[in-house]
Amino acid sequence: MKPPISALLACVIGTLSVCVLADEVKNTCEKPVPPNIQSSDHVIKYFNRRMAAYKTCTDAYAEERRTFAKLSKDPEQAQKANNDAEAAIKEFNELVEEVNQRQASKDE
Repeated sequence: MKPPISALLACVIGTLSVCVLADEVKNTCEKPVPPNIQSSDHVIKYFNRRMAAYKTCTDAYAEERRTFAKLSKDPEQAQKANNDAEAAIKEFNELVEEVNQRQASKDE
């Protein structure tokens, strides 16, 4: 699910009330559950598709948050938006690391 970019566009246009709403955008990207070691190829392919969608969503969310931070005139809102972007990326990277560790243990 993509973040509501329309809120960001309205913020760029200058509607302060919508800028406040854009500050409250939550990360709605659905984190897939890694398959277990004995999963079938079908399950692994499904997970890989979900993982690709999660990456796309996370990238879009982080980009929206960083853009909001650059446009924000309030330093606290800008910092929060940057923190939101970093948290989303960190969560994604942690999932990638978990999947890599599972794969490494499977290969041993």
